[in-house]
Amino acid sequence: MRNKLILTICLTALLPVAGVWTAQALAEEQARMTISDNGNALMKVVIAAEHTLPEKTAAEELTVYLKKITGADFQIQKESEFKDDSPALYVGQTAYARRNGVGFTRLGDEEWIVKSDKNNIIITGGHPRGTLYGVYHFLEDNLGVRWWTPQTESVPRNSSLTIERLDRSGKPRFAYRDIYLVGGQGAAEFSARSRLSQNIPKYGGQILFGGPGNCHTMYSFLGKSDEVRKLYQNHPDWFPLMDGVRKLDSIHQDGGAQTQLCLSNPELRKFFVERIRGFIKEDKEKAARQGIQPPMFYAIDQNDCYDGFCKCDKCMEIVKREEAISGLALEFTNYIAESLKNETNATFLMMAEHVLEQPPRLMKALPNVGLRLCDTTSNTIYPWTHSDNTRHRANIDGWSKITNRIVIWDYSIHYGGEFAGINLPFPNERTFAPDLQYLAGHNGCGIFFEHEEMLRGDMRDLKIWLEAKLAENPYLDYRALVKDFTDGFYGAAGDKIREYIALKEKAADKGKAKLTYFPGANAFSYLDCEFVIPAMMMFDEAEKTIGAEPELLKRVRHARLSLDRAFLVKTGTLKSEWKKQGRDEKDFPIDSNQVLVRYKQTWRDACEQKFPAGKFDKARAE
Repeated sequence: MRNKLILTICLTALLPVAGVWTAQALAEEQARMTISDNGNALMKVVIAAEHTLPEKTAAEELTVYLKKITGADFQIQKESEFKDDSPALYVGQTAYARRNGVGFTRLGDEEWIVKSDKNNIIITGGHPRGTLYGVYHFLEDNLGVRWWTPQTESVPRNSSLTIERLDRSGKPRFAYRDIYLVGGQGAAEFSARSRLSQNIPKYGGQILFGGPGNCHTMYSFLGKSDEVRKLYQNHPDWFPLMDGVRKLDSIHQDGGAQTQLCLSNPELRKFFVERIRGFIKEDKEKAARQGIQPPMFYAIDQNDCYDGFCKCDKCMEIVKREEAISGLALEFTNYIAESLKNETNATFLMMAEHVLEQPPRLMKALPNVGLRLCDTTSNTIYPWTHSDNTRHRANIDGWSKITNRIVIWDYSIHYGGEFAGINLPFPNERTFAPDLQYLAGHNGCGIFFEHEEMLRGDMRDLKIWLEAKLAENPYLDYRALVKDFTDGFYGAAGDKIREYIALKEKAADKGKAKLTYFPGANAFSYLDCEFVIPAMMMFDEAEKTIGAEPELLKRVRHARLSLDRAFLVKTGTLKSEWKKQGRDEKDFPIDSNQVLVRYKQTWRDACEQKFPAGKFDKARAE
């Protein structure tokens, strides 16, 4: 009897708890939506009867990846033909979304919304790219899809797919987000899925730069090289007075010329305006034909040289007044922008490189004038807020008081002699987030990463992915992003890759490295035995952790490529350092021949993946 009583009390005590647990479970179940069950689609994808090409792309991308995840076939149906009351994924500017409170007219062209009600999911946004970005965020943020590189993606598998209720929205922080050079097979798709700015119609593209080119346009607006030479013969006063002579660089052509123009010359200004006016007309027609937005920018750019500006009295009067050559360039750009303000909504983007990086003292930019500020002075291993980067930070601060449209031209790679600084290990990953946050707080409207060297650039796969993610939202957690990529892309080797990045940062800090965009070989003195040997061993361990997984091995070895290059370039120096430490060269722990064989094989593997034969033969040859 006593035992029965104890059992009854225990069961009675459990009942309220069990009741609470059941209610919670029921509430959680009701708060989730089932998209597929055991490989069967439980929702249709419904698109507005009158939809745009990018909205069609969004619906197709959604069905493709839902099938990859679940194995189910998801049908796309026009809203006008969707009569039943079954659950649906409504994609685009549908009547259903409008009835449920979405005000399309208030949405920016890249603004997106992902929300759900009791039975349906709404993915919508502004025209032209908002809905597409909503789909990509749904696939990434809610379903776990990842596009690591143009050639590599991760898609989870789950035949029975349920998700929690949704209510999210957003838009990119910067209007212009560009990386030169993503490149290779799948670059266009990767750029769109990463929400980078692009010009492809089906992804809601836009002409980014109108006119004859996207940079160093000082001469290209005047015509081709022979036309510029003819103008020099007929109008020498349009060209810069240097050392008492009107000059045109006769050796370098187009944007590479080492001379500029006489920017104060009134006849040149009128001619320039007329040339741009012609390009504006052509660009509007081109955009209409292709079904994309007209230009975002017209680049009013200096030629690619340190100076080359006019020293005539009229030009120098402006320079002296503004205490900066940039005042001359800004006055010229303002004149063009004012003359054409009623003919285009584009921003006239003035480049500030080298002598133009310092802002003028008095002048302000007109509302349709922006600045593309190059960073040729920063120590690239540290954020702009670091004491090494006072000059560039002062330039940003100064220009932010002059214009509310700043684009930064950021060098995510080094230049110089073949063995000086290019493609060696350097820790700039940690600078992306703080720099972009600083830009966002100082009238930033865009970021351009110059990032060539598609095969051998340092940690290129990781850096491109980070640049794309943080260009859209600079406030994302950098460490979490690095962990997401390294675990997802390198598998079991992720921990070792992160250890390598930390070691690289520690070595550069300890060596007090100063790496501008154009460093000399001595700037890489931290690539010594103390760094290179442990780093090589870390990668050896990384390779062991992934075992017999050939694809992961290729990825890890590609991450190692710049380290292997550093070793091959500095083998003699490293062995000399080893001997100075009183060690026998026979005990040197790295086999040069083994590194060389690995380097060549890694190069070939990366080339095969990024540039398949038959489609990228020119790139492969280069």
